[in-house]
Amino acid sequence: MAGLVDDPRMRGAAQQGQHRVGDPDDPDDVGVDQAQEGGGTVYGAPLWNEARVSADNPVQRVESYRNKRVFLVAGTSPDPVNWFDTVNETQVLAGQREFRGTLGAAGIPHEWHEVPGGHFVRPDLFRRDLDGIVARLRKA
Repeated sequence: MAGLVDDPRMRGAAQQGQHRVGDPDDPDDVGVDQAQEGGGTVYGAPLWNEARVSADNPVQRVESYRNKRVFLVAGTSPDPVNWFDTVNETQVLAGQREFRGTLGAAGIPHEWHEVPGGHFVRPDLFRRDLDGIVARLRKA
């Protein structure tokens, strides 16, 4: 990690509320060459700005959902053979549960559904969501 520490852009990162990542000895980690190219990630690497991460976190900005229509769907039984489905939908369900708990605690109305299956579009719930969008737009 000597390369990152020696890079002047990395000095004082912890004091600025940013995180230092990257290990030049680990080919799967962000290294100095990626750092010099701007990181190539949404939030930047090897440094990222916590304010930018927080701005995209719906739990941290729950009040921005007040007076908006919120419709959530997550599967409760991802396909155990499909690794993507298992990893993804398990996290989607956990995130939805956390978010709707936060919405509920803030008194923000929302519609949520937990249904059998994994990560795929459910035509009946898509239609229900679309009908809700149209109904809300008709009021305007």
